[in-house]
Amino acid sequence: MKLYMATDMEGASGIAQELMTFADQPRYQEGRRALTLDINAAVRGAKAAGADDIFVSDGHGACGGYNVIFEECESGASYGLGSPALRYLDGCEEDTDLAFCIAYHGKA
Repeated sequence: MKLYMATDMEGASGIAQELMTFADQPRYQEGRRALTLDINAAVRGAKAAGADDIFVSDGHGACGGYNVIFEECESGASYGLGSPALRYLDGCEEDTDLAFCIAYHGKA
């Protein structure tokens, strides 16, 4: 199963302040860690459910920051990292079986 994960940052578990999502703010590293942990949990769950081709796209625009901590990313997936992505669903291909969103804003 080919899976595409689109990510944002504001809805990640543990994001308590908007400032945690801006690359030029002191708490940004906490936000990066929160997002990375959520992505890792989703990748592990997807692999357990049978996904064998997983692409994770960093879709959060944070003043050009790298929102995901690549060195801590779960193995077994490909990652498109760095903001901003050129467009939503960057890297999603026609033969993708399933796409879903992680850590998007509430009501997004």
